[in-house]
Amino acid sequence: MQLSVPNVLFIRMYKNFLPVSPFGVLLTKFRMKKLLFTAITSCCAIVAFSQADTTLTQRLRNFMEANSKTDLEQVLDYTYPKIFTLIPRAQMLEALKKTFDNEQVTLRFESLKTDSVYPIFKMQEGSYAKIRYSMKMIMRFKSKETDPGLKKIDNEFMLSAMQMQYGKDKVTMDSTGNVIMPEIALMVAVKDKYAREWCFINLKEDDPVNSQLFSRVIIDKLATYK
Repeated sequence: MQLSVPNVLFIRMYKNFLPVSPFGVLLTKFRMKKLLFTAITSCCAIVAFSQADTTLTQRLRNFMEANSKTDLEQVLDYTYPKIFTLIPRAQMLEALKKTFDNEQVTLRFESLKTDSVYPIFKMQEGSYAKIRYSMKMIMRFKSKETDPGLKKIDNEFMLSAMQMQYGKDKVTMDSTGNVIMPEIALMVAVKDKYAREWCFINLKEDDPVNSQLFSRVIIDKLATYK
């Protein structure tokens, strides 16, 4: 039997964790994934930045470890708390659990890497730093078929469907049947009245979520860092 194609990415994490597409009071699983995506990725190659703010460096490292372990509770500990005024943390956690492991698919992230950390700037009683990161989303689809040949057909169907949606160059499959999607995205580190310590949230141009979390002047400032 063929599997239906789940709304697994932003994506994009968007497209786009949160970060990633319009949502009113509640994020859809897709957007939450993006959020997580935010949550999920950012902390590896930060040697140069470590000299600028050791606190942010350590928070990034801790965040990366949580993401590598798919420790969703800890991931949300490092997520910008203002997002929880849009959707309660408990509800988001439950949605993320179902997104990462459900009847159709299991998800995990590998090769999380922070590619660039831009200079910290202060504005409107907060501190901000734009971050560019990369990772690989690994999806394992759960076929109900027991015959290896039929399982292979299911996997190939899913690969073809996702390649049609996201592009053949953006979706591949390894020898074990895992679907792999590399991702390059942006997020922002924030420290303000909602986050007394550095926290993180995904960042996507023209995403309505951004305007619910940050003022236009802050969004415009973040956009100046290329």
